[in-house]
Amino acid sequence: MVEDRITDGKRIAQLLASELTGLSTGPVARLGVDDADQDAEPSPEGTFAYDIVRDDRCVGSVFVHEESARIDLSVGNGSADESEVEETTTDGLSLASTDEGNLRVHVEYGAAVKRTVDLLVDVLDDHVD
Repeated sequence: MVEDRITDGKRIAQLLASELTGLSTGPVARLGVDDADQDAEPSPEGTFAYDIVRDDRCVGSVFVHEESARIDLSVGNGSADESEVEETTTDGLSLASTDEGNLRVHVEYGAAVKRTVDLLVDVLDDHVD
């Protein structure tokens, strides 16, 4: 049994990028990574690491913090459905809407990356044309 969790923000962002670029079938095949900064170093306020694209259109950005990765996701016209994204925390993920009406996701450890990808697919299918 694994007792250590990956909580390094840069490593979490790398795992997420691998998931987004590694699958060529199903709904994840529409997602990818663009404008990656290979030298991004974690910071308390979050350092830009890469953009998430869906069908070659930027739908969000990933930032690396010292102990997590953050996704700022543009959903539709910028108005997130409050009932869907009121501040929620599940094991390894926390969701909140931003002042701009977008979705902010904090990924707290590596094992939550697969659930993050599922969340991205669901949210983008619901909110992005």
